[in-house]
Amino acid sequence: MDPVELLPPEVSSEILAYAALANPGPEGLPEVVSVDLLLDFTLISHTWQALMITTPGLWADVVISLHKHDPAAKIAIQCELSREYPLSLTIIADSAAAIEAFLPLLGDHWRRVQELVVELEEILEVLMRALGPLPSLTSLQIRSLELFEQAVNKATRAFIDQHPKLKDIRGVRLDRGLITSTWLHCLKTIYVHNIPLDALSPYLDALSSAKKVTFCHSRRGTRAPESRLLSCEINFDILSRLLSHLPEFICLVELNLSLFPGGMLRGEDRAIKSSLVQRLTISMRDDDDKSFAYEHFSALLWVMETRFPNATYLRLSGPAQRALAPRISKGSLPRLHKLSLTTSRDGNRPDFGLLSTIKVLELQGEPWDLAVYQSGSIRELEITENPLQRIYNKDLGSPGILWPRLSRLCLSGCRRINWMGPKMNNLSSIALTIGGAPGRTYQATELLYILGLHPGTFPSLKKLELVPIVEWDMLFCCLEEYGAQMKESRSHLETIVFNGEVPFGFPELISRILRGQKVERPSNHDLSWVGNLEPFRDPNV
Repeated sequence: MDPVELLPPEVSSEILAYAALANPGPEGLPEVVSVDLLLDFTLISHTWQALMITTPGLWADVVISLHKHDPAAKIAIQCELSREYPLSLTIIADSAAAIEAFLPLLGDHWRRVQELVVELEEILEVLMRALGPLPSLTSLQIRSLELFEQAVNKATRAFIDQHPKLKDIRGVRLDRGLITSTWLHCLKTIYVHNIPLDALSPYLDALSSAKKVTFCHSRRGTRAPESRLLSCEINFDILSRLLSHLPEFICLVELNLSLFPGGMLRGEDRAIKSSLVQRLTISMRDDDDKSFAYEHFSALLWVMETRFPNATYLRLSGPAQRALAPRISKGSLPRLHKLSLTTSRDGNRPDFGLLSTIKVLELQGEPWDLAVYQSGSIRELEITENPLQRIYNKDLGSPGILWPRLSRLCLSGCRRINWMGPKMNNLSSIALTIGGAPGRTYQATELLYILGLHPGTFPSLKKLELVPIVEWDMLFCCLEEYGAQMKESRSHLETIVFNGEVPFGFPELISRILRGQKVERPSNHDLSWVGNLEPFRDPNV
């Protein structure tokens, strides 16, 4: 029996639509149900063909592209088979004039277009000239504006003004000329250009449906880093205005705040509802002539506790880390799952403690004493340090003592690790992504030694990620010994990833050893020379 007949027609058609999804052209355009794949599917059997021809929704994603074979015939097929189903129209062209000849092929079907995606802004002017307003249009995406963050021209503004049913507009650069437009509520992806947040704050309620807001102009005239949702550089006066509107942004998931001294939170703001933001980043930096006061940190802590109770991810850097991290350890954010700290040599006080809800910990910079971050709840740990700061770094100690339930460890630095601590039953992945600094041995050498002699120390280990500066003779010897001892075990090392070039043939040999096969490999003497000869092959030496 044909598998299509085993399911209800609506389920089978959904499966076929999913299987036919494809990107219509350049990266960044939304996926569509490809007519080319649909036509191929109709050749599989009469059952498939009958189902697809009687399902109008499968043919509703119309793409006009000069890069496709026989686009006119495919447009005609889709317009016919989609019947009265609402259309999604994607237009891909290097120039607007190139597609003008294809627009009449839509016939009267252009009235059914609900979603419109164009690669170039100029295409909208051609559309208006050839077809007039699209009476059913509810969604518009302009890729050129989204990609290059260009300002909206007059023709595009006129196009939007003539489509009152629009509910979703993406890729628009918001400047002072658009801030008073009547369709701010339609904007989903916004690039704010040359409008400071204090000037924008009266219009934030109109932007409450936005899913991504990027400020392209910062206080010092440089382009602010783009975040997934809302990223801004503000002082405490402007923060007050922002907080008053945050609850209206029901789609906001991530908020990045870069704070500098100035002003204070207003007292009347204390009645504001909490935000739905789940990912919160706070960085603080002193000005040349100002610095943060105790009142700033106290107010900011109150903001985190009352405005962001839904936060599951928190990242702190600068003075925010030193002042706020110890207070967070008292239970300020009850849903916090992941904590990222950019630390300095003074680190945190001994009374610092991690909430039991925190499962993922990221430490960047120069953490002084890692014992401060000891926790029985941590599952994933990532430490990123500058190897040049090795003189300040203490040994990591035993991960099994500090984080007994750890399942993933990623270390970028030169701390020495005591791998011979308590058995780590949950550790399944280890990544050592920076080689040893002068005077320090690369930690993978000691790890491989322990792995070969005492494989039971890591009974759940599945993956290793290493830099290819290991001693190759030790690597092969330890893996062979590890394989011999773990032969009867149900769980064993499955993958080794090298971040760099590996001698030819070694990946295949290592893969076969991990699968329990015996291999003919170079002698230990030859393998030791592979590493020792590397410096002599460097023309700079």
